[in-house]
Amino acid sequence: MSYPVGPQTPPLRPSLFDSRPKPPHLCVVDTSLSPDELHHLQDDDDDDDHQPCSPLSPVSASPWEDASAASTTASIPSTPTTQVSVNEPLPLPASFPLLSGDMSGKSMPPLQPPLPLSSPSPILSSSSALAEPKPKEPETTRTVKTPPESMGGPIRHIPPKWALRGDIYTFSFWTPPSAAGSLPEHAYSPLEGKTSFADEAYSRPVGGLSMIQILSYRDSPVGPYDEMLVAPGSFDWERTEADGTKTRGSNPKITRIYVSTPSSCFNGRTNWNTPKHLAKFVWDHHPDGSTTIRIFPHDDPSHDGDESRPSSTPFFTTTFKPMPLVPRFPFATSWVDHLGFNTTLVMPPLPPGKGTYGELPSTSRWISLVTKQFCKTSTVGWYDVRQPDDGRASCGGNENFLPWLGRWQVGLKMEDADLTFEIPDETWERGDKLSEGERSSTTTMTTMTPTTTKTTTMDETTPYDEPREEVCEKPRSWGSGNFLYDYFT
Repeated sequence: MSYPVGPQTPPLRPSLFDSRPKPPHLCVVDTSLSPDELHHLQDDDDDDDHQPCSPLSPVSASPWEDASAASTTASIPSTPTTQVSVNEPLPLPASFPLLSGDMSGKSMPPLQPPLPLSSPSPILSSSSALAEPKPKEPETTRTVKTPPESMGGPIRHIPPKWALRGDIYTFSFWTPPSAAGSLPEHAYSPLEGKTSFADEAYSRPVGGLSMIQILSYRDSPVGPYDEMLVAPGSFDWERTEADGTKTRGSNPKITRIYVSTPSSCFNGRTNWNTPKHLAKFVWDHHPDGSTTIRIFPHDDPSHDGDESRPSSTPFFTTTFKPMPLVPRFPFATSWVDHLGFNTTLVMPPLPPGKGTYGELPSTSRWISLVTKQFCKTSTVGWYDVRQPDDGRASCGGNENFLPWLGRWQVGLKMEDADLTFEIPDETWERGDKLSEGERSSTTTMTTMTPTTTKTTTMDETTPYDEPREEVCEKPRSWGSGNFLYDYFT
């Protein structure tokens, strides 16, 4: 192998030594020395093998020699006036600890930032000058804590189907269309209320059969936990199928829901699009058989998005008082479907939240869901929904939680009930924007079959001379009667 005369790269300073052909080697040049001092050191001994500490001695044992495959000129930033020149690239060993094979074309990061110079140096003005590192922009990081055992322990994702058991405190009420058109702000959580989840252009409230439930689960896939939900009637929605046809529906939607453990919060959002948030539940069982329940949410608006602690004032308070003269009886939510009410939920996608425990994930699809509740023993009673003075601020100042509610509501306590949260019936990517002024007054003529049917719509808001689209409507899961639904709506 023949070697070129002199180095291949431009010398950092004029060569003051013999330019006889030499094999390629790595030289450390101390540029702080004057030419006279450098020449004096070279004249002392021309044999490189006897100069292990000389500024011109080879550094074949240095690991930086192996890094020469990355660049023909490397910088050692330990002192600003020290340069390394390599005559010829050397092969990169596979075991090199700092550079891997796929990084051979990348520059070596400096071991430490260069020291500031008091005066400019001609070396730093060259193309191989040491560049000062650019300051890194601060990165915002959020610490996700592990839930304590008192809150159910670490979060685990458990997909549906879920089977649960517990007590259900529930009462139903009617939301008139006029009230549905202007739902109060506290019908939604502050997080979901500012996003497409509450956008009436895609999920329009139309009123109807509504419900508030408070549940105490003794057994579930994520352990015991408490829950409270608000479903203020049905909501219109629409989507376009792959073949271009429109599917429209009007289904109940849970607009606000609280749970007591992060794991149930995470799974409820992930599996079924339920807008769960954390809350503290306080149960007071009185000697007369009545029960007072208070819910202190973590997403109180005064917290400004911080959901690490519960509010000091309750979001909802109620007292259940059983009717002693009314006999107990079994009850199932499937009976409501036989009366003509559609209880299949349709839930839009959820936005992400800044949960302390990572319990507020987002979702990206719409889902439809059937829930089942059954108990052998249920008790009829009165629910007092008069809110205390210190709690009315959380519900918009409404004396009875919702503007159209009376103080006393008839409801049930379903004791030791069995609940099932099914796999979503359907999922779809996006919903369509509803037409302005178009509501669920559309009259449909539907033939109930085991499969999805084609129905012709007669919509008074559409001029008769415009082409009418065929609309797909998913049949009800249970029951086929619809006389009560048509009568009230």
